[in-house]
Amino acid sequence: MYDIRWQRIWLAVLTLVGIAAVPLVIYLSGHADDISFGGPCFLWKYFHIYCPTCGGTRSVQYFVKGKLWESLLANPAPIIMCIFYVRIWGTLLYNCVAFGKGKRMVPPMTDQEAWGILIMIIVYFIVRNLLMIFFHIDYLGDLAVYWQ
Repeated sequence: MYDIRWQRIWLAVLTLVGIAAVPLVIYLSGHADDISFGGPCFLWKYFHIYCPTCGGTRSVQYFVKGKLWESLLANPAPIIMCIFYVRIWGTLLYNCVAFGKGKRMVPPMTDQEAWGILIMIIVYFIVRNLLMIFFHIDYLGDLAVYWQ
């Protein structure tokens, strides 16, 4: 049903990425304020609204500092991606172990999960901007002045 060779390759790649991420997170926890990925995006600059990825850098900064709540308020996407990373890695590990024992293999990610991620991103984008425009609630604090 699923090609075990590709699943083994992806398991090895994701394991290496996970192993490499540990020292990176440890290093960044002391240098989190140095993380920067560029300036404001098109939506922020011209329409004064946040795109779905706005706040992602700050979310990662808070996450490596251990401030989970602030990370979720800045942008929940990095936390959600970490959860799905662990889920996919676990499924690939299960499939690689189950393949030799004749057990049924499961897909690393279902269509419903992929659609769920997309819907969460779209809902987050809409709710975050509606809260800012109509109720002046801006957790990032960058555009609150414009909409008041």
